[in-house]
Amino acid sequence: MSAPVSAAGAWMRIRGLTKSFAGELALDRADLDIERGRVHGLVGANGAGKSTLIRCLAGVTSPDQGSVTIAGNELQLGTPKASERAGLAFIHQELNLIPHFSALQNMLLGAPKVTRFGMIDWKRSGVAARAAAERVGIRFPLDTKVSELSVAQRWLVMIGKALTRDASMIAMDEPTASLSAPESEQLFAIIRDLAAQGVAILYVSHRLEEVLQLCDRITVLRDGRIVSQAERGALDKKGLVRAIIGHAIRTPDERDRLAPDRSRQPVFSARSIAWKQAVKDVSLDLYKGEVLALGGLVGAGRTEFAHLVAGLARPEAGHFELDGKRLNVANPSEAVETGIALVPEERRSQGVMLQQSVAFNINISTLKLLRSVPGLPFLSDAKGRRQAESLVAHLGIKTPSVRARIAGL
Repeated sequence: MSAPVSAAGAWMRIRGLTKSFAGELALDRADLDIERGRVHGLVGANGAGKSTLIRCLAGVTSPDQGSVTIAGNELQLGTPKASERAGLAFIHQELNLIPHFSALQNMLLGAPKVTRFGMIDWKRSGVAARAAAERVGIRFPLDTKVSELSVAQRWLVMIGKALTRDASMIAMDEPTASLSAPESEQLFAIIRDLAAQGVAILYVSHRLEEVLQLCDRITVLRDGRIVSQAERGALDKKGLVRAIIGHAIRTPDERDRLAPDRSRQPVFSARSIAWKQAVKDVSLDLYKGEVLALGGLVGAGRTEFAHLVAGLARPEAGHFELDGKRLNVANPSEAVETGIALVPEERRSQGVMLQQSVAFNINISTLKLLRSVPGLPFLSDAKGRRQAESLVAHLGIKTPSVRARIAGL
């Protein structure tokens, strides 16, 4: 493990931060310095400890040991209010906004408000929010409902919300995951401007090119430990990948590739699919051994098309084919029965049941396979456990047990 890079003018000092979940070490004696006016990249594979570190800083999770000092004052850990008072703001990948509230109302959630005759005076209360909106370049009316905004505009609302509270540090988790290239460039410009104004940015992303381009300093986590810290220019993409996974990887030219056989029948086909105004006359073929990418800007219809394939909605025109046979699925359950699965973009709200176990979430779509007696509605706990444990091992899922709750991972 490389020695921590200590910044003489560090505004925040993290020392020995450690956290375990059900005996599984998620964060192991993390030492990190963060300076104001700089963009600090935080990278690592899934389960490396990035989210645990951020949750500890946000006060959502209490570390088992370690300390955090800000401008020489120790931060009270395990208390979100203490983190907010210290000037820390956190924007998670799943944006915490209320859709039927306006942008202004969302920006002022939890902030002190000016009242008049017992009613909130939104005009006077919103002075700081409007100043923050101008600072990040919000061009749409602040009385617009969040449900009517694009993902990029919602990110601006979240950044404005942080600045309304005079945040000294803003942590951003996968900010460009749902943004187009132009929207990402706009966000980068805002981040650079905020850093120039003295705000510390903690930037978490799996997109290594943008981390190398944007960040002044990069910290790499692996298996809960900080394994590398480097200033801008000290690492290239290969070096960063090596630090993340612990070994060098082969280039695309060096990898063995399975060339799909397009002389045979496609595994899956779409024929002139249309749905509302989102999907218009889409046709494609997917062959065995092939990875087919759907590209396009935000709002181009990619997600809607995937939902149609998975049975969340039915096409208004056109049809799908599976192994050459016309496919007619009325709901997600029927899609799963035919062998089609969807991994949604909103993991927390659409992909998993947080309060249920790892085994429950893995097995929920294949309960028929777990029956004790075929044809009877009784499930075998042993079969479910074996199936879940097999998939946990095969996919490298980091969990202390298949009985652990998803929310605790």
